[in-house]
Amino acid sequence: METILNEDWTAECVAQMHKYRITGVQLAEECNNPYGERYDKTGYSPAYLSQVLNGRKKFESEDAKENTKRTIVAALNRLIAKVTPADEQ
Repeated sequence: METILNEDWTAECVAQMHKYRITGVQLAEECNNPYGERYDKTGYSPAYLSQVLNGRKKFESEDAKENTKRTIVAALNRLIAKVTPADEQ
């Protein structure tokens, strides 16, 4: 059986999603639409996020991997800020 080793950042993202009850659908929407504007979503899907967060996505370069990480972490932080009272941040 193949062992999948997640990177620390993916484990932290999943933990934060559980803690703040953020779904993969919500995170995908935030990754695609950070400013709340309406437009076609052609980027991140819940299935893609699952691949990344479960360590199953193979990236074409380290740069692509870092860009994906930045996008996901920033989107998650925005969602957490929306659901967390100011005195808990």
